[in-house]
Amino acid sequence: MFIENGYDKKDIEKIIKSFEKNKSKDQNKPDYSYNTSYPWVPKISQAIKKLYKQLDLNCTFKSSSNLQNILCRRNKSSLPTNSNPGVYKIDCDCGGTYIGETGANVRTRIDQHQKSVFNGSWKDSGLAEHAKNCHQQIRWNDIKTLTVKPNYYERTIREALEIRLRKTGPENVNGLNKDHGKYVTTNTWEPLFEHLRNL
Repeated sequence: MFIENGYDKKDIEKIIKSFEKNKSKDQNKPDYSYNTSYPWVPKISQAIKKLYKQLDLNCTFKSSSNLQNILCRRNKSSLPTNSNPGVYKIDCDCGGTYIGETGANVRTRIDQHQKSVFNGSWKDSGLAEHAKNCHQQIRWNDIKTLTVKPNYYERTIREALEIRLRKTGPENVNGLNKDHGKYVTTNTWEPLFEHLRNL
């Protein structure tokens, strides 16, 4: 067909020979389009990889599922509430609110508050001092973590801001905190707090 259309027979034969030569080279190359995957087993997997390489074949390995992954894939356990360091809020049936911060998990700090009240250590915190004079119940089972903050500086600033936002300072009617916290000494936040209270 090519000759009938005016192409030289010798040129066509050269092209055919060149194509067949390149094709035979490609056939000698390992075909990586077929890939085998096995679970990773120490020592054995290295030997398999070496054997496959000698046969010009390719294989990959993946980590096998352990028992924990199999059992917990869909039911991952979550931490109980108040299990992180941060800023927390405790309410009393009288309407009072206490804001606190802790570097331990919040549950541990709540236990410390309860021990202070039980042992009559009234000076340990504003909450313990309130428990001495209040005839209502502190809601120990309704503690709320307002924010998780492992960093001390960020945590104490957030505590001071929450005290001002929720009006739990010593001059507030329902405030159970002995002070306004640390670092925040300006009232420039008050317009924002007023807006947030009205939301």
